[in-house]
Amino acid sequence: MWKKRSRELDALHDELYHGLEPERARRKDQLIEALNAKPAPPLDFKNWVRMVQYRYANEPLSAAGSVRSIGGRFSIGNDCDESGAAAVFPALYIGDSHETAFRECYQMASDRMEATGLWQDR
Repeated sequence: MWKKRSRELDALHDELYHGLEPERARRKDQLIEALNAKPAPPLDFKNWVRMVQYRYANEPLSAAGSVRSIGGRFSIGNDCDESGAAAVFPALYIGDSHETAFRECYQMASDRMEATGLWQDR
């Protein structure tokens, strides 16, 4: 049953993404104009957590980790480049807690954190 539901969800995702892509492309200028019409409010970054592999620690906006390993992050996608080539743009990934950052970075459940040797000092 789970496999069937998973396939159905994948099919729905494909239909929504690819079915709406022509409309997104047609309204691209309107969408960009709407996004730029009002600046984002300031965001307080106190107590947020960033977790990356050590080799990317000095490049906070790099998308290299997404391109070279498990990806799917927002900072890569061929819908961002009109030529159809995969476009990569800078993005800062942070979490509101150690657990959120861990789960996003390593794509594993929080109950496995202790086994990795990575934990939050309290």
